[in-house]
Amino acid sequence: MLRRLTVETVLLDPISEKPILVLRTDNGEKILPIWIGHTEAQAIALELDAIRAPRPMTHDLVCAIINSMEGKLTRVDICDLRDCTFYAELVVDRGNGELRIDARPSDAIAIAIRLNAPIFVADHVLDEASQNRETPSVEASLAKWLDSLSPEELGRYKM
Repeated sequence: MLRRLTVETVLLDPISEKPILVLRTDNGEKILPIWIGHTEAQAIALELDAIRAPRPMTHDLVCAIINSMEGKLTRVDICDLRDCTFYAELVVDRGNGELRIDARPSDAIAIAIRLNAPIFVADHVLDEASQNRETPSVEASLAKWLDSLSPEELGRYKM
């Protein structure tokens, strides 16, 4: 079964100094943090803040390609977790069938927010993500940390 996610924020991990994409299930019950690259974090943060680059970024190019082939991004599925690596698929409807395109979750989400497409995660990925953590309280600790941040501290990722 798939559960819908929303992009909560993009933060900088204070320990590793790597960006964390924080996703939350629609019911607010679970969070899914994914450590991502700086370039992808910037692409997501710019779109969340409605800031347009003077020239198209790679994610904008992919959106233009989808649109030019008369496709519609119907959703992004975070569909697997293997060896601590998340896997996602862009689900594109071309009118004559569905096309599933393998993508990194960070890239897929950068595209999804540009095209206003929903983001989903498979239940087994949520379950496995919580089982693969070094300590069982990582999700709870991250949720507690997020809740403790002031609005200024919760600001979007900045390079």
